[in-house]
Amino acid sequence: CLASLNLANNGVGVKWAQVLSEALGGLSVLQRLDLSNNGLGGGGCRVVIEALQQLPCLASLNLANNGVGVKWAQVLSEALGGLSVLQRLDLRHRTTATPSASS
Repeated sequence: CLASLNLANNGVGVKWAQVLSEALGGLSVLQRLDLSNNGLGGGGCRVVIEALQQLPCLASLNLANNGVGVKWAQVLSEALGGLSVLQRLDLRHRTTATPSASS
């Protein structure tokens, strides 16, 4: 059983975020997920948010330095309601620009 997955600094981006999202479905006991520094942006963040619903044991999520804009940070905060064991969320160095369709 995989409890921790660190994919920081791997250039996951939007394209691979979809593949990752599908793989996360089989990791229901995952407790720590680090996707920092991967250039996910709004599109990749959307895919990750959808995958979070499959991770009921997730206690730590690191999305730092991914260009997650204000809009997606708000959507993420709403999606986190289903993650009752989440203790740590890292969104450092997200963009602070006005939300747009791509942010």
